[in-house]
Amino acid sequence: MKKNLLTLAAVFLLTTAINAQLYYETWSFGASFNSVRFTSDVQAEPIDFGGDVYLQYDLSKYHAIRGIVDFGLFSSTHAPVFGAANPLSTTKIGFGADYIFKFFNEGPIYPYGGAGFQLIYFDVANNSIAEGGSGSGEGVFGELGAKIFAGAMIDIIGKQWKLKAEFTSLTVSTDYFDGTRGQQGGIFGGTLDSYIQAGFGIHYYFNTDNPVMEGPVGLAAADVDYDKIDAINKKYAADSYSSQINNLQVSIERLESKIDEMVKRAPMPDQHPAMITGFKSLYFPTDNKVLTFDSYKDLVEMGEALKRNTSVNIELTGHADNTSTKDYNMTLSKKRAESIKEYLVSQGVNASRISVQYKGDTMPLGDNNTEQGKAINRRVDVKIIK
Repeated sequence: MKKNLLTLAAVFLLTTAINAQLYYETWSFGASFNSVRFTSDVQAEPIDFGGDVYLQYDLSKYHAIRGIVDFGLFSSTHAPVFGAANPLSTTKIGFGADYIFKFFNEGPIYPYGGAGFQLIYFDVANNSIAEGGSGSGEGVFGELGAKIFAGAMIDIIGKQWKLKAEFTSLTVSTDYFDGTRGQQGGIFGGTLDSYIQAGFGIHYYFNTDNPVMEGPVGLAAADVDYDKIDAINKKYAADSYSSQINNLQVSIERLESKIDEMVKRAPMPDQHPAMITGFKSLYFPTDNKVLTFDSYKDLVEMGEALKRNTSVNIELTGHADNTSTKDYNMTLSKKRAESIKEYLVSQGVNASRISVQYKGDTMPLGDNNTEQGKAINRRVDVKIIK
């Protein structure tokens, strides 16, 4: 039995590591069960209950907003005045809006914090003052609440479901929320009433089109050398295409011996284009129109061969993986194909010999669910045409 439990735990941890992911530019829904507690003028019961539901929109990788409706039932351990039969209790409903800042985007645990405000209805039963209602539905509507909160989400099975834990402190714009007047104002002081809340619930993303990370993280990506990819990007990325050409000249000098050998083997102008065996596809890092190091070498060889064989025309077709939106990927694939043409023209190949088309993420050759497959799909195909 113990062995089976350990196996199930290992499978759960493996699954959450593989699916560790957040999303942006998308809607999500959540619900929580809460434990609420007065922190103002009365002695609160150890455990009171409440709940909330909310609709959230993730604006970007770090920022989100949500509309939230919550409910709380608060009670005290003693009557509000000497000789009263029953302790006071407060029923509260809040309608609010929150801002959320996500501190980290790499799971399986995602901490966040934020602040918000509420429009509050509450009704106090057995209260010791005239304000606040009688506990029979004759409560107060229109008081404001200001809150701060911190929490974290953790991956469950699958990409769209998360568990959520959150702690909240809320101050109400009145001193009769707890049914009595006093000087105690909660954990931040003052005379206005306040309460704290600890919640545990679930969070569900309606779609996963825009993942924050560019591919699976954790155990599923252990075979990808991200440090090497980042070093290549930093080394060869440039602020403008002219800077990229300057970097390319450095690569040409380093590869001079190989280029000379290639030029000697290149077909002469009087040879038929069919004697050229073809050109390799050119590959790119994620969300970039700058070639990888190996593809730079292939592009140099292509330029030299085209200059020696002026009767050869080519067609460039740009592609992208599915990391971003359809429209963005279409534009990115166009930029990739046009950047290759721009370089070849700068090296002396007539622009009329090069045609360009682009397909976005509509023609993948690899599996877009893996980092290796995505790397294959970030390409420009080169085709020899008459």
